[in-house]
Amino acid sequence: MLLSKWSISPKGNFYRSGINSIHTPIRLVYLDDHKLFRGSVVKYCIKPFFKNMVIIEFDNGDDACEFIKAEINDKNKIDLIITDINHPGLRGKELVKSIRFHEGLSVTPIRIPIIMLTMVDETRYPELVEDKIVDSYLTKATEPEDIIDCMEDILFG
Repeated sequence: MLLSKWSISPKGNFYRSGINSIHTPIRLVYLDDHKLFRGSVVKYCIKPFFKNMVIIEFDNGDDACEFIKAEINDKNKIDLIITDINHPGLRGKELVKSIRFHEGLSVTPIRIPIIMLTMVDETRYPELVEDKIVDSYLTKATEPEDIIDCMEDILFG
């Protein structure tokens, strides 16, 4: 955890003052078939720190891929994608490659940032990071504060 970015409220909760001053809605597509884990990340890492985030959740790769392709084709902005590697339907590795392919077909060049959040160690899929197919690769053992830091760094530089 980067303590220089965090403060503690009088109630003992971590907070970051700059994130919630963003007024434009941020659109997140979150894909994970483990509902309990996905719900916990949304409840504890996303909603308290990203007040203006619209979260579109999926539990399988096929539905997520169809939605993302349609959004790219309709020129609707997706600000961030968080996905697992292992889930029903189109798997994570194939999903992110499909997204990158469809971005290349868009009339207006786009690149949606992708965070891979998974139980699978990065050493099993080094090309996802090395080839810059995903912007960040985190394991599910990552501390919540580091997930928030990663999201903020990707969204706000």
